[in-house]
Amino acid sequence: MASVVHGAGGPAGGGAAPVNDLSHVIEADLRALSFEARAGQPAVKDAAERAILRLRALKPQFAAGRPVASAEFLRPFLLACNDVRAPKKILFMALQSVHRLLMMRLVDPAEPQQVVRVLEIQAANPDEGVALKVLQTLPLLLCNPEFVLNATLIAHIVALCLQLYNHKSPTLHHTAEATLRQVVSLAFDRVHDEEE
Repeated sequence: MASVVHGAGGPAGGGAAPVNDLSHVIEADLRALSFEARAGQPAVKDAAERAILRLRALKPQFAAGRPVASAEFLRPFLLACNDVRAPKKILFMALQSVHRLLMMRLVDPAEPQQVVRVLEIQAANPDEGVALKVLQTLPLLLCNPEFVLNATLIAHIVALCLQLYNHKSPTLHHTAEATLRQVVSLAFDRVHDEEE
């Protein structure tokens, strides 16, 4: 599934890379993931290579200023995050790329539930850095007006914040507290905007 993205570049609609550079950023992320996954995660490597081929087919649209959100761009990164025991380097790379795709609004509107699912898996990761990246990513799921907000999605996002709020690490505890405030505020803003 693919959809044309309007106003790519982040939650405010501007600021990140120019539209024609987006395809280069995504391709670089996919190539790096494919390289790192070549030995231990062949399914991730194959998914990344398929996504690169799909991206190349869509480059004319990116160059014309009409970037396309495709589930195929996200799939390799979600696959990499599917296992709490995945190598730390691959997890950080995949979570950073998911974060970047959300900021650039290049995640297909049908995919937020899948993103939350892998964030739930990684919230159980014992590495504090992984948990922090999960917390940084959660608010972005509420920033894209093309994502349909429903009670289940919001409940999962809030539950993740609360799970990490109860962590023994003071850094995670305080970051989760701030993220929870931000998530609640964003959810209310979205509901208010949709009512107008």
